Amino acid sequence: MAVRGIKWPGRANLVVSLVAIHKGAWDGIRMLDGQEVSTIGAHFEDSADGGDAAKILANTGKLFQGSIFLGEGFLLTHEQAEELIGAEPANADVIFPVINGQETNNEPDQKPGRAIINFHDWSRRRRQNMKHHSR
Repeated sequence: MAVRGIKWPGRANLVVSLVAIHKGAWDGIRMLDGQEVSTIGAHFEDSADGGDAAKILANTGKLFQGSIFLGEGFLLTHEQAEELIGAEPANADVIFPVINGQETNNEPDQKPGRAIINFHDWSRRRRQNMKHHSR
């Protein structure tokens, strides 16, 4: 689905485009400006001739899929993170600042609002022995 241009519903005086995307093959209906179309090209036209999508090389190394956390159990305030690292310096190996959509969309400096415990792909034994190795 794409809508090429609609007036922003808020107070800002601007026109925006809307787009819904789906990762993978799509066999459903394609809608462009409220009309069913056969395809939606890169320039929001009913044509695949609008050019192929290209990688934006300037973004290389800047964007990545980070940790996907399912719940609040491993999220910490910055104060909690500092306390845990202060009590056991090895905790710095698994505690990281985390940024989500809230900061991305609402904070001009995109400063992380919280920290997260991330054991990466470590085995359970490595996680359990982490404290013993730090001594």
